[in-house]
Amino acid sequence: WEPISVTNENVADVMSKSSLVRDMPPEGIIMLYVGNTPYVVRRGMMKAGIADNPDLTLRLPEYYLSVLGEKGWCTAIAVAYQNKDLGIEMHDGTTSFAWKYRELAKYKACLG
Repeated sequence: WEPISVTNENVADVMSKSSLVRDMPPEGIIMLYVGNTPYVVRRGMMKAGIADNPDLTLRLPEYYLSVLGEKGWCTAIAVAYQNKDLGIEMHDGTTSFAWKYRELAKYKACLG
């Protein structure tokens, strides 16, 4: 990971290039709030906005953007999760979610 400065202005571009976003299922939709700013995450892209029917909503305090920039998205998510600062809300059953997102199982270490 090459350290960069990540802000609300460039987080969508940074995350759109990440392996996590590239590896999402084609039909997957995640709603991500960074602070109070909403983003829609789909395969290969993240953009500001509100998703109509997301599979999952994540809430990440804005101050974790500095961790994301310094150490990468996996570390930022892991630290927020360990600190109980990461909000997670599933909108579908866990079985159907796990099946739909099974290709992302390789990232489960990011949640500790």
